[in-house]
Amino acid sequence: MTKTARFLYWFFSAVVVVLAFRWVPFGVDWTIPNMSYHMESRKWLLYTHMVASAVPMAFVPFQISNKFRAKFPRLHINMGRAAIAGVFLGGFSLFALVPHMDIPIWGRAGFFISGLLWVTTGGIGLFFILKRNIRLHRWWMMITATIIFGAVTQRLALPIWIGFGFPFKEAYSLSAWSAWSVNLTLFFAWQYRRKWLGALGFGSKPRSRAGSSSR
Repeated sequence: MTKTARFLYWFFSAVVVVLAFRWVPFGVDWTIPNMSYHMESRKWLLYTHMVASAVPMAFVPFQISNKFRAKFPRLHINMGRAAIAGVFLGGFSLFALVPHMDIPIWGRAGFFISGLLWVTTGGIGLFFILKRNIRLHRWWMMITATIIFGAVTQRLALPIWIGFGFPFKEAYSLSAWSAWSVNLTLFFAWQYRRKWLGALGFGSKPRSRAGSSSR
């Protein structure tokens, strides 16, 4: 990841985390009116989803940093535990909210798949670290981080779809699909590019020697 990409990841993650708590001082009705209908009978479910989902969003930029992991290994473990708890709580609370969303059914499907990807990839990453398989743990947590960043992509995609003339509910539904599909496409395209540039001798130098000496 380049310095520019790393900065953008940190910046947009921080912005979304701050925005995730804007309802605390100003209330849901004023700050997130399209979700205010949940307040009647699913208030605590909505609160759980918003708070829990913000935890991995806040911690993942630290977790994917090689320097942070090397300098603060114990903190990396503790933040990872909190982040994976947020992934599970955020994902399962989303499952409970999806059937009640006031959007087309295909839009609900987009949110459901997003939550399923959160829980599944995070669970696989947790499985591999419990098995002490660091390589596969890091791979799956990178995918999880990509999906978590969907919170940013969704917020960027929503005004774009509205700009194309879609009504809000349809644009909101399209942004739910964009949140994870765009991110995963870019992630795997980036991995493919790194692989072939490395094979051709371009890009960053391989880390095989450093990796082998540390084992």
